[in-house]
Amino acid sequence: MIVFFHFHKAAGSTIVQSAEMMGLRFARSHANGHPLDSSGQPVTFAGKDFGWLQGFFAALADDGVQFISIEWWFPPVEMMLKIHGLTMCTVLRDPFNRAVSNFKMDLQQSYLGNRAYGMQSYLDFSAPHRSHDYYTREICGAYDRSTTITGEHLHYALNFLNCMKAVGCVEKFNLTEEFARIGLEVPRDLVAHQYEPAEEDQEILPLFQMETPVRLKPWFIERNLADYFLYHTVLKS
Repeated sequence: MIVFFHFHKAAGSTIVQSAEMMGLRFARSHANGHPLDSSGQPVTFAGKDFGWLQGFFAALADDGVQFISIEWWFPPVEMMLKIHGLTMCTVLRDPFNRAVSNFKMDLQQSYLGNRAYGMQSYLDFSAPHRSHDYYTREICGAYDRSTTITGEHLHYALNFLNCMKAVGCVEKFNLTEEFARIGLEVPRDLVAHQYEPAEEDQEILPLFQMETPVRLKPWFIERNLADYFLYHTVLKS
């Protein structure tokens, strides 16, 4: 079973769509590949013990499920490694480009209601994808804004990446080659020209007013050093 760890706005839907195009079997009830519980809510993996995780994935396997995406509340990777038959994978994107894309989507889809946000106030830790060092916090389960990311967190996150059988990088345009290693066919035309650098995205400039992406990037990098370490590790691999 392919288990895809899906970071928001980092080509996750592209991977899910590729699995659908291949005809891989998903959970009976899911949202963009993430299994839903009996009440229609996304299954929460974080905080569950090993017995629960083992039983959950055994039930999926018995049902013939071949692909799931985990988009919310990642389980501990050390527990996942103990479950037989899982092939884990993920994709990273330049952290700033990812955050800008998430901000743009939330504004345009009216997910922010009538509140006025700038990019800086948007990153208020009200959700994992609106937190600084989002990748690291999601991998480590360090969701509380009072938690300071340390070297220990970074070490754990690097180990997480090392446990993946495929790790794509949006800016390397290597998803086709990388996911072929695990038998997942990602069509090149599904990826090409889809993820342009945020600072060159003219469509988004009016949303930022004076807070242009170019001006904000140094501010953002300073607050997301752990994620940039992870990203550059993948970018240079």
